[in-house]
Parts: sequence; structure tokens; C-alpha cells
Amino acid sequence: MLLSLSAAVVVACGEAEPQPLVLEPAPAKPAGKPIDLDLPRDPSGAFEFARWPRACDLLTDADIKTMLPQLTQVKREPEDQEISLLPEISNDAVPAPERRVTAKGANCTYRLQLPAAGLRDRDDTPGSSGASLVVSVEYAGTPKAVKLNFSGDVNANPIKVPDGRCYVTKNSASVDCRKGSLAFSIYSDIQPVEFEGSKFKSEGRKSIARYRVKGKTTTFTDGVLRSNKFLRDHLSVELVKTVLAKI
Repeated sequence: MLLSLSAAVVVACGEAEPQPLVLEPAPAKPAGKPIDLDLPRDPSGAFEFARWPRACDLLTDADIKTMLPQLTQVKREPEDQEISLLPEISNDAVPAPERRVTAKGANCTYRLQLPAAGLRDRDDTPGSSGASLVVSVEYAGTPKAVKLNFSGDVNANPIKVPDGRCYVTKNSASVDCRKGSLAFSIYSDIQPVEFEGSKFKSEGRKSIARYRVKGKTTTFTDGVLRSNKFLRDHLSVELVKTVLAKI
């Protein structure tokens, strides 16, 4: 599930200029409890769909703040996911009907407050929704069922992670991973964009995205594609490492 949630930061008259968005690496060992995967199973090999690991629980506030130290608040919005289970292949003249199920809490939007970087929850502003992470539990169950139902490696490129298997697609800020009994994805939509200058006049002006990694500031002025890839490599990948370490 990929949501298109744009985030725009405007340097308005009288406001302090936002700082670059600071991105830190994942810790070698995250704090907190491991993800509970000792769950009852459905005959399909998946966990019972009302008991799936909740996407809103995969990352704690402390996990996110480790990689986004400017973070001041997180709001979570859980959402169920409808899933179609295809019947097993058979020679029966009348195939079994498709089974549709609801995985409770399989998706979650994490709305982030990063005021130092000019990124706030801007739900009251039409067309702007602030900085977000979208986390999805794509499949959960026996390792065999997870492997069979994992689609993250289709037309994608593998990336190196300490454990598990993760894949990305070109110019996307999303990372798809699987390990053992869990397949999940993390999509970062945090575009620290400002307009060049100190007043709001977007016409004919450059949009700028600035990130700071290991004390070095990287600036993008050519749209979101390169910015998305940078954000994926320095934030989404670090977030999935944290989840993988808890499995």
C-alpha cells in the first residue's frame, strides 16, 4: 500500500528558516521488546487475520526518533487491509471460490511532527498533510506461507541488510522486506521542501529539499525523484533494519 502524501514547507514572512532534515543510522540493537509472532494460525498458513501483527506497533516513537532526532510527536492512524486468498490449484471441474479476508491493523500511517525542519501536522491546510511514514504488514504467518506470498522481489532490486531479505524499486521511497514469519514494507513521505527566498511566492521560484547526514548537508533542487531515493536509502532502509532486528 503506497499513499501519496505530499509535504510542503513554506518559509513565510516572519518565520524562522527551517533546518535541514537530520537523518541518523539505525542502532545495532534497537531498544524495546521483540515483535510477538507466537500467534494462532489460519488453515491458509497465515496467522489468524484478526491477530496479525499491528503495523502501528512495528516502530515505537523511540525507534523513529533515533533516526529522526528532530522528531517531537508521532500520531498513528491504523487501517485494516482486505486480502484475497486464492484457492489451491486442483483438477476439480468447479474451482473453489476466492476467499476474502480482513487483516486487522495491517496498515498504519505514522504522522510526524518535525518543527525544526519546518515539517508539522498540517491537516488543517488544504492539499498538505505533513511528514508521514506508511508501514504495512503485507503478510504474516508460517515462514513458508510468507515466502510464497511475498511479492517485494518482483521487478525490484535486492539491498544489503544485516538479516532478512529486502528489495527496492527505482526512484521509490518504499522498501519491501521479509524475514521468517513477517513480510512488511515501509514508505517514507517526508519532503522538506521550501521555496527559495523568505516570502511565499512559489511562481517561478525553486523548490529546495535539504537533508543532513553525518554532518554533511545534501540539497536537491530538481524535484522529488532523486530526493525520494536519498530519503529511502538514508531513512526507509534504516527503519526496516530496526524492524528486522525485532523479529
